[in-house]
Amino acid sequence: MDRAEQEQERRHHEIHIATLRLQPDFRLEELTHCRDAIQQVQAIALLNHKLTENKIGVSQGKYLRKADPTLQSSIVPD
Repeated sequence: MDRAEQEQERRHHEIHIATLRLQPDFRLEELTHCRDAIQQVQAIALLNHKLTENKIGVSQGKYLRKADPTLQSSIVPD
């Protein structure tokens, strides 16, 4: 990046910062939006983790005791 490009980049950055300072509500709204998005991602990650735990538990037979006993009576032995 040559000197002219660096100067243009610096100026663009200064204008961007000045614009944000003139719009404090915009910054707050943007931060709120980011916070909400982060919370949604965290909730999805937690749900995914719980689903994975359940899937592993079922595949290892950990949850068979919690199954509905009426379902077991309908199973026909080989």
